[in-house]
Amino acid sequence: MLVRILFVLLSLLLAWQPASAQHAAPGVPRALTFSWKKDYKDPNCLGNPPVCKLSLSVAPSMQGAAATSYEWEIWRLGNIELSKITRGTTWLIGYLEPTDTYTVKVRAVNACGSSPELVRTVASPTGCCIK
Repeated sequence: MLVRILFVLLSLLLAWQPASAQHAAPGVPRALTFSWKKDYKDPNCLGNPPVCKLSLSVAPSMQGAAATSYEWEIWRLGNIELSKITRGTTWLIGYLEPTDTYTVKVRAVNACGSSPELVRTVASPTGCCIK
């Protein structure tokens, strides 16, 4: 019985958040990183280079409350190309034209609101399929 009481108390202690963090929007995500991952070869591409996938990742904010999802946008030439909501901090995009520079915007979201956007420019890779 004593072990059960200690377990319940420990669980409550680990789940506790200050009142200010319980009813707040998350802070801005940190450290937006990207990488181009070479995938399959497309026979329709001149020279048969691989198709490259873009992998995006952020670190959760150390400010505000925890995020429950992330809203992503990929912009090219002033227009939104893609958008997605993810539960985690990573998004793998199947195909983007590798000759362009993209602007990636991401914000953290929870039931109380969303953070300001974190914005980063993503340069095009080399050696990837161009359709």
